[in-house]
Amino acid sequence: MRRRLLPARSRLVAAILPVVLALGATLAAAPEAAPMTPVPTSRGDLREAARSEPGGCRVSAELVPTCGAWLGVGANPYGSETYDQAMVNFEARVGRTMDIAHYYVRGEATPFPTAGMVSRSSEPGRERLLLINWKPTMTWRAVANGYADAYLRSVATRIETAYDRPFFLTLHAEMESDVDPTPGSGMTAMDFRAFFRHTVQVLRAHGADHVVPIVNYTGAPHWPYVEWWDELYPGDDVVDWIAEDPYAFGQPPVWRSDFTGMVNRVQGPPSWPGFYEWVRRDHPDKPIMLAEWGVDEVGDDSQYKADFFATTLEQLRDLPMIKAVVYWDHAGAPVVGETRIGSSPQSLREFTELANHRFLRRAGEAYLDRSAVPR
Repeated sequence: MRRRLLPARSRLVAAILPVVLALGATLAAAPEAAPMTPVPTSRGDLREAARSEPGGCRVSAELVPTCGAWLGVGANPYGSETYDQAMVNFEARVGRTMDIAHYYVRGEATPFPTAGMVSRSSEPGRERLLLINWKPTMTWRAVANGYADAYLRSVATRIETAYDRPFFLTLHAEMESDVDPTPGSGMTAMDFRAFFRHTVQVLRAHGADHVVPIVNYTGAPHWPYVEWWDELYPGDDVVDWIAEDPYAFGQPPVWRSDFTGMVNRVQGPPSWPGFYEWVRRDHPDKPIMLAEWGVDEVGDDSQYKADFFATTLEQLRDLPMIKAVVYWDHAGAPVVGETRIGSSPQSLREFTELANHRFLRRAGEAYLDRSAVPR
């Protein structure tokens, strides 16, 4: 009999020391999709932008599904695996193709999406949406002032010539831990806002208007109490999705919780309602993505991780603004621990059951070509 985790709402919230989640660098078969059907969008028709499933599931130009949620992965290599092999091997363990393939790009040298990303995204019968996470090496203010414009134009050209599909783009994810509020640092919260706005505007101005921009917060509950936190949000006109990167690890009740507690974590004064409730209150028209999430294999509770996965679906259904969940599979990341789904047989079994549920498959069946059986 499965042990059910206590709902997060019933737990007493205890204050603990802030934990900074800065992880960027440490990181069957279904019918062929129906014909494309245009869907109205605030920026016009980005492409032949939506497909519909006979059962009524639709995907908008901003890649928001009307049914269920996308499932994706950022699969970190084990042993001698390449990053690309790690994703394919993850899919083999789960028994299905992921809807979203998460890639990371650093600096201003390589325009994206790369040939490898395009190939993996467009694989016949196993199409995937791209989620590209770009982090510049120059300061946010330098980008906002145009010093990266040549690179951004090359990115726009690459997108227009090599990839005409909508894809997700996060800009300097988990930005909170990189803020330097010192005037003139080039890395203040207002500098981030200007950097984000400028990047999206340059890409759109040069034809890359099928990029779906995401502002990607850490999700740690202490950040909203920092005086500059509200200044980070770039503006609804340049943000299509809002993301967080929550993890379940450490000690209960704040950090080791169930799914609801993880995505709507609270700590400290009651003025912060939790990330999910904040988006629902302040940005009700924006879908939520978990651009990274993971569950640690905690040493003092061998059943915790499996129980977490076993109760995720029920709780996810009660959080309808979450439209994409992109797992972070890692053998042992700093702070958040061993998030790999195969850390125990029971964890793998429960995650596999979750991943193959209809709720997490319908969007892909409606929008992506899944005519081939996953390897």
